[in-house]
Amino acid sequence: MSIKKIIQIQGTSQTSFDDAISNALCEASKSIYNINNMTIKSLSCNVFDNKISEYVADISITFTVDLERINKWEK
Repeated sequence: MSIKKIIQIQGTSQTSFDDAISNALCEASKSIYNINNMTIKSLSCNVFDNKISEYVADISITFTVDLERINKWEK
């Protein structure tokens, strides 16, 4: 049996949407293991002085919960 968990994260970049998405995955994978899927929920930009100052990606990440790891903590 496997259990999947879904969390919402936000990636940002001053360069592009692609970088914002990559940054989100890179940072999330530092503390979340077994990432299976990413769904881009929305893309937006922050604007300063009539120019794009930051690209923002709202992302849903799905990962498999490591039940063996959880069981070790319960002992």
